[in-house]
Amino acid sequence: NRLQEENDDDIIIDTILPKITAWNKSTKKTLLITIENLDALFTQQMKNIKSIHQLRSFLMDNPAALFIGTSPVFFPGLNDIKHPLYDFFDVRVISELDEDQTFQLIRVNLEYDNCVDQIKIFDKLIPKIKAVHVMTGGNPRLILLLYGLIAHDNILDVKLQFEKLLDSITPFYQDRIKDLPPQERALLETMALMRSKWEMRTPGNIARKMRKSARQISSLLTRMVKSGYLLVGQTPGDKRSKVYRIKEGFFDLWLAMSLSRVHRNRFPILAEYFEHWYSDKSEREKKRTELWERIKANSGKIAEQIQKETDELLGYLSDIGTKNEQAQSKIEIALAKYRSGDNKHFSEVMNEIKPLVKGNVVFTWMTDKMEGWISGDREEADIYQRFETMIEYWRRYRSGDLEKAAQIAADLGYDFSDDGLHRINITFMQDALDQTHEDKQKLPILLNMAKSQKISGNYDQAHSTLEKALTFSQEIGDKNGESTTLNNIGQIYDARSDYDTALKYLEDSLKISQEIGDKRGEGVTLNNISQIFMARSDYDTALKYLEDSLKIRQEIGDKSGICVTLYNLGHIYMVNNEHAKAFSNWVTVYKIANKIGEDQVLQNLESLAIKLGGKGLDFWEELAAKEK
Repeated sequence: NRLQEENDDDIIIDTILPKITAWNKSTKKTLLITIENLDALFTQQMKNIKSIHQLRSFLMDNPAALFIGTSPVFFPGLNDIKHPLYDFFDVRVISELDEDQTFQLIRVNLEYDNCVDQIKIFDKLIPKIKAVHVMTGGNPRLILLLYGLIAHDNILDVKLQFEKLLDSITPFYQDRIKDLPPQERALLETMALMRSKWEMRTPGNIARKMRKSARQISSLLTRMVKSGYLLVGQTPGDKRSKVYRIKEGFFDLWLAMSLSRVHRNRFPILAEYFEHWYSDKSEREKKRTELWERIKANSGKIAEQIQKETDELLGYLSDIGTKNEQAQSKIEIALAKYRSGDNKHFSEVMNEIKPLVKGNVVFTWMTDKMEGWISGDREEADIYQRFETMIEYWRRYRSGDLEKAAQIAADLGYDFSDDGLHRINITFMQDALDQTHEDKQKLPILLNMAKSQKISGNYDQAHSTLEKALTFSQEIGDKNGESTTLNNIGQIYDARSDYDTALKYLEDSLKISQEIGDKRGEGVTLNNISQIFMARSDYDTALKYLEDSLKIRQEIGDKSGICVTLYNLGHIYMVNNEHAKAFSNWVTVYKIANKIGEDQVLQNLESLAIKLGGKGLDFWEELAAKEK
């Protein structure tokens, strides 16, 4: 109590030391002093060398106290011969935990932190904790750092601890590698960054990474094993091949973290953690959904800490899974950054996407569009909405909701077709088809794909696709789908000028439509049959089918179908020299198509007007005005 207000350290020391000595002699007890982060005490707090000398003298000369401290790293007092504490401490390196000890350590901490939910499912966490154990090599400090993610999902705090740890051990490890020859240092750095499960540290893989011959790398690896830096073992499943690892796991991680921090803001050990923790695709998607919902719930008022935390987690999750899944996740992040005006992070994510999308038509188209927007190109609202729909499709598929995913894909495919993006549509539909397992769900996707293949002139591919669709529709008893598919196959033969075969398929389609009462399908098929007879110059028969088609389409109010049929009727009237009737039909078509936005029909009318000597759609507008 007397010394609480005392500022002179010498007075404090001279007063306390005799008291401690007297207490020790009278009680025969030893004062135990324990301290965490001993390195910080002697590098940041006790900077006065005189004070450190005094502490050493007291501990050496006086049996009254025993001093025990922990440190995550070696500090100057342990390895600097000039330091007062050099060779003073009995240094014990904490050994790596075995698997059972890792389980116990995490469970005890969960109980201490009262993490009830995690304790309830602890058995389910065991495989993941095993992965954490392997990943950290049983290092207690790394396990406890990752425990912060297991218990609290607080990545910013964990990352901050990693950064502090990285900074504190850097001088020690820098001393270890500074005397290594450049080739040996480059080998260690290359191996440290090879952390993917698809990129084992075999001599061949290392040689490719370093752009050296296999002989050079083998010689270098042998030398590094002998010098104690590397360990060698057999490649799992291939006894003839060797796999190498850096002997000291923490040194391996330090190299990887130091190098990665130069290039990007993600630590390899955290990326590995998330890869193990969210190894199941549906689990990853559940977590992504939770994070996007968090952003949505806090939209406009999201706290900076929440935003950073969410961004970090989404970033790590975007590095997991197949290349396609990674590209999808990163496109979603980039789109969100673009919409929020965060151009810096948008550009960073786009750079991560580029290596993933090479050769993928859909992803390349999307990234080209997005980069165009940021460069000043006009942003198309419908394209942006399409991107959002594609993201929803990816989410549904990854979460296992395949039925909804297939439905979204089919609907989205029609948008692509209508916009003339047939190459994009074919690729997207093939991807959707590969991910769809129910025949019923495959049918609309196949029909959509065949439509784009036909318009692109790939008749053989379209025919093959439609034959698959026909098989599926017949197997599941989908009469409507069967009728539509027969109709589409008929149009393929029509395009090839095989009119007899085309007519056979169209008549089969018509028969089914009439049997099931599908008026819309019947109207479509009657119109298509008319075109076969038109091609054969049998205009009377063609006229009959068109009139039947028009009657049905008018009955059901199919305005788009009415446009098509009236347009075709106009050509019949022209052939029959009923010019006024033909023009009247086409003006009517113009009015309806213009009102309902039937772009394809309007394009046809524009081409027709030019052939007739007019200046595009103005030609029909003028005729419509004259009619009034």
